Amino acid sequence: MESENQVSRDNNMGQNMDLVTSRSGQLTDPSSTDRSAKSWNCCKLKLPSLRALITLTACFMLELAVGVSYTMGNMMPYVTSYLRNVTRETSLDYSTALWAGNTSWIVNSISMMFLGLLEHCMPYKVFLMLGIFFFAGSLIGSYWAVQTSFVAYVIVYGPFQGLAQGILWPSGIKVALKWFPERKRFIGALIMAGYGAGAFGWNQMVTQWINPDNLQPDLTVGEDVYFSQPEVLSNVPSCYLLLGGVLSGIQLLCILSFTFPPPSHTDTQEKSTRILVAVEEEAIKTSDPPSLDDVRSPTGGDDHSDKNGDMSVSDVDPEKSDSATSTPDYRPLQVLKSRMTWTLWLIKMSTGLGFVFIWDFYKVT
Repeated sequence: MESENQVSRDNNMGQNMDLVTSRSGQLTDPSSTDRSAKSWNCCKLKLPSLRALITLTACFMLELAVGVSYTMGNMMPYVTSYLRNVTRETSLDYSTALWAGNTSWIVNSISMMFLGLLEHCMPYKVFLMLGIFFFAGSLIGSYWAVQTSFVAYVIVYGPFQGLAQGILWPSGIKVALKWFPERKRFIGALIMAGYGAGAFGWNQMVTQWINPDNLQPDLTVGEDVYFSQPEVLSNVPSCYLLLGGVLSGIQLLCILSFTFPPPSHTDTQEKSTRILVAVEEEAIKTSDPPSLDDVRSPTGGDDHSDKNGDMSVSDVDPEKSDSATSTPDYRPLQVLKSRMTWTLWLIKMSTGLGFVFIWDFYKVT
């Protein structure tokens, strides 16, 4: 009996030795302490570098400047009224003036697939400079075109603005995601917020320049109303010079501020993303999924699975995860022959034309 009691006391002592005292005086399990430490290490965020933050800000500001296309609805009454009263377009109405925005979107939808090929034929920043050239040409050129005729205005503004949008609009997201490939959803939403916010800021500038006294239309033709006040109409051409100069300058500064991460940074981030995706897929397949606390970083930590049998980074085959998560590359002719390409193109152009109707007519209806 005494020997059995001794064995029981030894077992209890062994269990007590496995317990450690926390700062609060309570006994805790060392294994839970290790798991907490690993969880804390996984929760620590790696702060982005200064170059990454500067590039992210530049991408946001680039999209903010490109978002001037949303001011077309605010400009529509002023431009149409100017063409009716100053030029010979006396029969021009708002439904016909819609062709300026429609032409821009149609050219944008058609050209984007070919601009992707042009991008690989020159340095990337030179390609972006070409976009600034088209953007400035669409606005500054409209200063002379709007004083000539409606046809000249459509020819200058529509195609040039469409080409500029096709080059500059995707670039802000593309450059930002090179620095933050593991935060694609958040970074993409942040950059696109800049594009949407462009209408708010630039509309205020347009109104203050053309119609600072907020005069109301005083000419009624059928169901439509137009401006005829000289103090309003005289400011319409110069507004395009203002927009072209300010926004092109912002875009130029943004592109000059662009930097690209070193290959080691991109490879490390992409490898980390592939491993996390592979671990999550493996967790779905197994009945005992590994916790995220047990996932080590690809550049450090022990590459062996823990004693509980949870999967670690070493259990994931990088080559296998790479092939599972990457998408195949297609040649240009293969893309053009794909039914999916033309389906997506038709969806983009159709939905875009609907957007054009909304942002062109929201002020005149």
